[in-house]
Amino acid sequence: MTRIISAFWLLTAANGAAIADDLKRSGLIGVMITRADESKPPSAETNPVVVTRVIDGSAAAEAGLQPGDILRTADGKRLGSPADFAGVRRYAGDRVHVTLDRSGQTLSKEIVVKPRPFETSPNAEVLYRSVTVHDSRRRVIVTKPKREVVFLP
Repeated sequence: MTRIISAFWLLTAANGAAIADDLKRSGLIGVMITRADESKPPSAETNPVVVTRVIDGSAAAEAGLQPGDILRTADGKRLGSPADFAGVRRYAGDRVHVTLDRSGQTLSKEIVVKPRPFETSPNAEVLYRSVTVHDSRRRVIVTKPKREVVFLP
């Protein structure tokens, strides 16, 4: 499979269809969330979205989010479920404005989204490129083996 992908990369590069990757990178906020009570249906009023974990060094940590925070809005949209928060596509560098309740106080925080880490492999060079498909640019991640790959029958 790696050979096919690598061959695809070589063909597209030779034809000039693959170009340097300047597409926006998807981002990570670095927070785990859930409903206050998983046994009850989602509801912004009676079963709000709660932060259960903040990843060290993440965008959420830098913004000051803490476990136990109750998330009320994100970019002005009311959060009735974790899917409401997770469903908004965010890119590295985007700013997300959240309101939350903490210990009876309403707070506003701005989260600056961090880029997803690049994929790595000890056995392959990982290349980020893009191709145009039906007038839309798409990211292509190519793994190029660092040594010859031998397929056994």
